[in-house]
Amino acid sequence: MSRKIHGGSFGIDLALGSVIDRQATPEEHMFLPENIYRFFEVATIGDGNKPLVSQNHILFNKKEKYLSTSFLTSPLFIISLIGCFYNFYHL
Repeated sequence: MSRKIHGGSFGIDLALGSVIDRQATPEEHMFLPENIYRFFEVATIGDGNKPLVSQNHILFNKKEKYLSTSFLTSPLFIISLIGCFYNFYHL
């Protein structure tokens, strides 16, 4: 299996260990957030006539981010530029 490794993935592996990259078992899948939502959506109490959840509320809506594609406006370029000026004037 070939996977693309990202910088963030390395940081997570370093902090939490690479064990978290393993596939979840069928039993563990029951507790993943998207599955918990689906299970509670159809769960009932008692004889199956009364739903367990009467209503749900969205607590967080993800906002779309604008991604700059220009290197000249990237934080890496700006910090590098500041570092170059600082080194140049303090030599």
